[in-house]
Order: sequence, then C-alpha cells, then structure tokens
Amino acid sequence: MHFLISCCIAGLLAASVTDSTSTEVQTIFSQIQDFKKKFPKGHQESVQELYQSDEKIRLVSYNILHSHFDRQHPLEHRWDLRKKGVKELIEHMDGDIYLFQECSRKQKNWIWEHFSKDYLIVAGTNAYFENLPVLLRKSRFELLDTFNLCADGSERVRYVSIKDKKTLKELHLMNVHTEFQDIEKRQSTIDRIVVTYKRLNSPKNFVVGGDMNAFDPYVTHKNLPFWDGNLCHQKLVQSGLFDLKEGVLFGLFGPFGTYTNSSPNDTTPFLGEGVFGIYLDRFYGAENIQPLFFGVEKGKVDGEFPSDHMPIFTEFLLKG
Repeated sequence: MHFLISCCIAGLLAASVTDSTSTEVQTIFSQIQDFKKKFPKGHQESVQELYQSDEKIRLVSYNILHSHFDRQHPLEHRWDLRKKGVKELIEHMDGDIYLFQECSRKQKNWIWEHFSKDYLIVAGTNAYFENLPVLLRKSRFELLDTFNLCADGSERVRYVSIKDKKTLKELHLMNVHTEFQDIEKRQSTIDRIVVTYKRLNSPKNFVVGGDMNAFDPYVTHKNLPFWDGNLCHQKLVQSGLFDLKEGVLFGLFGPFGTYTNSSPNDTTPFLGEGVFGIYLDRFYGAENIQPLFFGVEKGKVDGEFPSDHMPIFTEFLLKG
C-alpha cells in the first residue's frame, strides 16, 4: 500500500511537457529523407548535413510573465504555481542561449538558483522593474561584453557579445522587450536598437530577439490593440537585418502566433495557440546568420501553458 501511495505521489510531482513543438522538430528531422520531393534536388541533403553539425546553435526566447502581474490572473496562473512548469519547459527546450523577458528581481533570482550551474547568466545588478537576462551555455560560450538600454525603470535591451568556443567566432546578441501600451515608446525602442546596431558597425554575426509586441496591421481584426508591427519590421529590415522565420532553409514549426489567447476577439491568455499571424515574439538576424528552422513552442506542462507567451526557438549556423 505504501509503495502504491509513493508511486502515485511521484506521478503527481513529475511534471512532463506534452504536445511539444521541440519534440516535433526532432521527429521531423529524424525523417527528413522522406521530404526529399518537397525541395529542389540536393537541398534536403544539404539541410540534413547542417542539422547534424555540432556547430549549430539553439536559441530560445521566452517571455515568462512578470510576477508583479500575479494579481491580474487567477491563482493557477500566478508565478509560484507556474514556475515549476516554466522550469520544465526551459529544460525541455535544451537551448544553448536563452533570452528571457518580463523577469522581476524575484524571477531573476529564481533563474540564477536553477540554471547557474550550466549557464552563464548575464543580467544587471540594479533593481529594475523588469530585467532581461541572457543565459549562455558555459561549455559553449565565453562572454566578451554586455550593456543595457533602459527606459522607465526597466531594461528594454540587453546586449551581449560572446565567443563561440567551438568555432572561435564572435556573436552579437540583443534581448529585447519593447513597451506595450505606448506606441511611440515602442517605436523609439526599435529606433534605439537600429542606432545601437549601427554604432556596433553593423556586425554580420548578429541576432536580436525577444518580445517586440509586434501586432501586424490586420485591419479586419479591429480588436487588436495596435497595428504598428509592420512599422517595427520595416525599420529592422531597412537596417540590414532579416526576419529569421523568412530565411529558414527547412521549415516553420508550431502555431502561427506566439500569445496564448484564443481569438482576435478574446485577449484572455492561457486559452489557446494565439491569433494567426500575430508574432509578438520575433528573431532578426544579419547576413551571416543561417537559420535552419523557426519554431513556436506550444508545449504544456500538466495541461497548462507555463506563461502567457509561447517561447520561440531556432537553430542556426554562423556562415562567417
């Protein structure tokens, strides 16, 4: 009897990720030879070779939902109950680099407690309302430089430059969270990203990612709060960057949106796989970034999304 009770308790405590996009990626790539006719001659073989390279880098961006907003959500969606699921999903995705948004000081300390063994955690020491930690796999990367850009007591951009120990190449990264309610401030943050990128001499090994609050102008969806996402996109593209999901060699995985509401008419989070085409979370890269795929992680833990955003992820190689 005691044994059965212990097994039941263990089963309840052991959370697992279900319906995972990351698992789907692994499955599809294990069967990639079956998709030869989907591409021009030789392309599938080239992609397969790149996917098997130990030089590829898995990048994950995840808005984990600020704990300060707990009072706006029912009990089951508050941080102290969600954090186990967030940890499970982070570990399940097995990233080489993580970009986190909406981290309170409490959440930043939690990240340090659970991930500092394997990851170098780059974050500010000031008590910002929001922090933008960047996690770098210790066995893979060396930190060269970092700085942040702040507004209204929160980090808006966290920049890091790193050295890849495998290829000895330098990589520049920006973790971004633009303002939500204020369109002018959001556009200003995008402008600062562009200016800073140019001040860095527009490095070719460069990726910017995060929660850009980019609502594209689907004017039939009048309940969307903003329509300025395409303006953000244009500014970044005109600076010499490209949307990574538009430059993949293989394919797109997961939902066609990154927020967990169910329809354009209902913005309540945790209910669904988002509104088609609304990618609040995005990656942009410079010319030496070669993404193999782009994914939105729709995995749940104990039947629930761990955050109101679904993580985005990609695997890419440095061409130069």
